[in-house]
Amino acid sequence: MAIYKRISKRSGWTYQVKVKGSDGRWITETFGARIDAEKREAEIRIQKLSGGFVTNLSRQLTVEQYFEEWYREGNNGNASQGWRRTQRQIFRDYIGPNIGSTKLREVNPAHVGRVIAYAAELGRGPSQRLHIYNVMHKMFGDGVELYEVLTRNPVIKRLRPKVPSKESPYLEIDGLIKLLNHVEGKPYQTAIWLQTFAGLRAGEVQYLRWEHVDLKNGILHIRGTFLRRENRFQDHPKGKKWHRIKMPPELWEHLQRHRLRSATEYVAAEAGERFLEYFGYLVTLQRYCREAEVTMISTHGLRHSSSELYMAAGASRDDLRLLFAHSCSSVTDRYVHDKGRRLDKVADNVLLFSRVSQEFPKIEKSVV
Repeated sequence: MAIYKRISKRSGWTYQVKVKGSDGRWITETFGARIDAEKREAEIRIQKLSGGFVTNLSRQLTVEQYFEEWYREGNNGNASQGWRRTQRQIFRDYIGPNIGSTKLREVNPAHVGRVIAYAAELGRGPSQRLHIYNVMHKMFGDGVELYEVLTRNPVIKRLRPKVPSKESPYLEIDGLIKLLNHVEGKPYQTAIWLQTFAGLRAGEVQYLRWEHVDLKNGILHIRGTFLRRENRFQDHPKGKKWHRIKMPPELWEHLQRHRLRSATEYVAAEAGERFLEYFGYLVTLQRYCREAEVTMISTHGLRHSSSELYMAAGASRDDLRLLFAHSCSSVTDRYVHDKGRRLDKVADNVLLFSRVSQEFPKIEKSVV
């Protein structure tokens, strides 16, 4: 390990650190100031003394070579197979064609911006561009924190695509009542009731077995979900934590009756199904919406409608976060549709002295 002083026509005097790596290859790095060279030499020495693997291979790695190694190592992580397939597809279609042959250590924010701009030129929307951004942020972030082949992440926050917030279609209380009356005694009634009264995701309804339903105590135990992309069950829900939901009385009564005539282990399975078939359920739900003359919603729209039901019964945002098993309150905020109506009603009742004109305006609907 040594530092050599060199003369360069372009840069003048430079200082070269030269050391043999753990793999027997020489590592050579050049600096404009001796103090920087000494600092780097000390870092390498400490890394070797602490048993670290020192190599210069990272200086030769291209983005494509790094991605393949990163993707292979990802088999040991917690990412689902569906998301891993998406990662490879994103690299193949967007990242690789633009910066795949670029040396890993040369990648900067301009390269990242080029990838995102390329996706925009192909007509990809903000959500898809955000997926591309997230893959690059994770990939290069691991290069900094996990593999230590980069000193900084070139995927900066400023380049993050902004996705316009869009409220999901949902049913207000009157619409829910019309829909539930319409589906009485018809196929997929139980699935619709579970999503409406318990706020379950469609995959959680597909997974739900009678062994998870405690009718004695009125509790649903949420233990897993069905992954449609991978066509398999997963023994934990989306948030990776088991949780429980107290059944509202009407749902409890419905499941009591349904249990007597159910012939399968899956609660929401229809006749001839081993478990709930999603696409048949979705098509039927939307047909019911047309027939009942209510807003057209998807299965996820029932989950949003459930928040209306619970907030009308007095639930707070924190209550909804627990019901939906959200990891943070910002996700729950997307399920709150009251637009200040509850606050308007509370404001009408804020009194200290009971001296108020009878002409005080009572707000029936929130003014937005």
